[in-house]
Amino acid sequence: MKYKSIFLTKSILTAFILMLHVGCTMKLVEDQSAEVSGAIIKVAKTTDAFLLNISVTSSSVDGSRAFDNYAGGYAAIENELISLGLQNQVRPINKYAFEIAEIALNKWLEFAAKHEQNDIISDTSINEMRVTMQDIFRAMLIEDEGERYLMIE
Repeated sequence: MKYKSIFLTKSILTAFILMLHVGCTMKLVEDQSAEVSGAIIKVAKTTDAFLLNISVTSSSVDGSRAFDNYAGGYAAIENELISLGLQNQVRPINKYAFEIAEIALNKWLEFAAKHEQNDIISDTSINEMRVTMQDIFRAMLIEDEGERYLMIE
């Protein structure tokens, strides 16, 4: 009888320690996920602000939308999108976030190339790109949140 009590106590203690360990592991994943979510939001805000700035502060009529005026901004956002892709690529539970980051980068490069080639960009193209990038960033955040919920289960 005494041995059964000791065995039961050890089993309960072991189960408790395992639950604590699992809880810590989930917390680390949540912290990492929150960090990536913050990075996604930061890049989304920077991208939208850049596009909005082109739309509001320049005109397609007077030549102020020349690509050279915005080349530095395009490069800075390209750099941010590459960084975001790398962050998503190394996450162990990630399935689609890297692919979505690659789509964002490719869309951004296409938009920049179109602007460079034409040396001008219309309000319609800017607005379409804003919507496209917002949709892509939304997909990234949904993927990130989905991974968080999968880890909790």
